[in-house]
Amino acid sequence: MFVHSIWSVLPPLAAIALALWTRNAMASLFGGAVLAAFMVQDFAPAASLQYVASSALGVVSSASNRYVLMFTLLIGVLLRQIEATKADEGFIRWLSARGTVDSPRKASFFAQALGTAIFTDTNLSILVSGVSSRGLFDRYGLSRERLAFVIDTTCAPVSVLVLLNGWGAYISGLLEAQGQPDAFGLTLRTVPWNLYPWLAILLVTWVAWRQRVFGPLAHTSPRPWQEDDGDTPVRRMWVLIAPMLVVVGSMIALMWWTGDGDILSGSGSTSVFWSVVLGIATQVVVMALQRLASPASWVRNAGLGIRALVPMAVIMFLAFWFGGLIRDLQTGPYLAAWATGALPTVTLPAALFGLGAFISFTTGTSWGTFALMIPVAVPLAATTGLPLPLLVAASLSGGIFGDHSSPLSDTTILSSVVAETSLDDHVRTQLPYALLAAGLSMGGFILLAL
Repeated sequence: MFVHSIWSVLPPLAAIALALWTRNAMASLFGGAVLAAFMVQDFAPAASLQYVASSALGVVSSASNRYVLMFTLLIGVLLRQIEATKADEGFIRWLSARGTVDSPRKASFFAQALGTAIFTDTNLSILVSGVSSRGLFDRYGLSRERLAFVIDTTCAPVSVLVLLNGWGAYISGLLEAQGQPDAFGLTLRTVPWNLYPWLAILLVTWVAWRQRVFGPLAHTSPRPWQEDDGDTPVRRMWVLIAPMLVVVGSMIALMWWTGDGDILSGSGSTSVFWSVVLGIATQVVVMALQRLASPASWVRNAGLGIRALVPMAVIMFLAFWFGGLIRDLQTGPYLAAWATGALPTVTLPAALFGLGAFISFTTGTSWGTFALMIPVAVPLAATTGLPLPLLVAASLSGGIFGDHSSPLSDTTILSSVVAETSLDDHVRTQLPYALLAAGLSMGGFILLAL
């Protein structure tokens, strides 16, 4: 009754309404998930309760989900040890002495440049750019909410524009499944048409250059920063730098290894988890060589770091659970079938973008949105005569909107984790920019269709 029907839209709408009302991500996700589970079972009491339990347990049965959840907790170990040793202060002194970063503008561009350079994996990009830039944003009077906005709005859009990564392989696979002979070539041809990520990157670049913000982001305050008066040795920066270098290098090597020699086919979740493990091991060695912590203090700080991120790991778990239940309700396929029935040809690219944006925002998954929208875009191009790269790009743009703005998205959650700001504050301050880019994209896709 409820599966693949108009009613299947109710749980994501309810979760969003709960989030706005309670400002509690856990409560809204849990409420939406329970409602979705009961709807899948047509509200049969015993079957619904059993399905609530089995679907929640099913989240951790996925190796990919387990790796992402453990990765989220282990980030806390890295962050806590950096804070305890004042490694970020040493890093800032080193950068400032060379004039590399000595202003708010340069701090913003530094975070953006790191996020752009590490395009192999979105989570890795957010981790490295965020961890390396937190102290810089504090030092130059920029809020952590702005840092979360910069790294989130950079890393997800870049991943779908620089396609020599797992994203390119995944999109090509979806197109190949639709009978496209030159799937990767077609994937590359979507880049010029992919309006939303281009506009998102232009917006964050404008903010970095002009140092002007609007909306709720304009009312955020920076963390207090106290100059160390030269007391913190520059050498302590290696507690930050060495782990980040190992994380990036091992991520590339592990992607190659898990992909049997093909880096585009490697497992991102497995690789990023073990990369962080190796990064922590490197950090331990650096701290031991510099005699910065006793084993007891290291263990204590590691425990504090993990404990601080337990709430975020719970939110991540609930987001995975909710997303799986929405797939069971077939909300996306229903919306795709409904929206593409009788629309004027000129509005189809904009409609695909809008539909993809809604699906990705309410489910928190870009790749899941791609899997739903590309099978719709390919036959539409054949029947309407619109360029296939345009329709595929509109579908990809819609998926990216939710990937970097939805409170259910792992990249949104991770950005708030790394920037050490609340998920609610991050979503609330970033959403006006995402909506502006979405509105411009909608108009752009109509013009391109004309």
